[in-house]
Amino acid sequence: MQDARTFIDSLGRKRVMDRLNASDQAMTNAIKRGLPSRWFAACKELADELDQDCPPELFGMVGFDEDAGGTPDAVSQGGGSK
Repeated sequence: MQDARTFIDSLGRKRVMDRLNASDQAMTNAIKRGLPSRWFAACKELADELDQDCPPELFGMVGFDEDAGGTPDAVSQGGGSK
């Protein structure tokens, strides 16, 4: 599995920071502590533009189960009965 630093470097740290409007310190902290789930959409978009994978497990994705095929469960998708 790819780690956060390798992933960000593959996209281009400056490019990611610009896309997220994130400071260098915020990026450094996120790489050390785990990429915030709120960054996923922007990073996924950038990865798609560069024809690269965007591993959801690098982000604090609630309900992500890599062993179950890498799909978020119904709870994290806002599913469930009302």
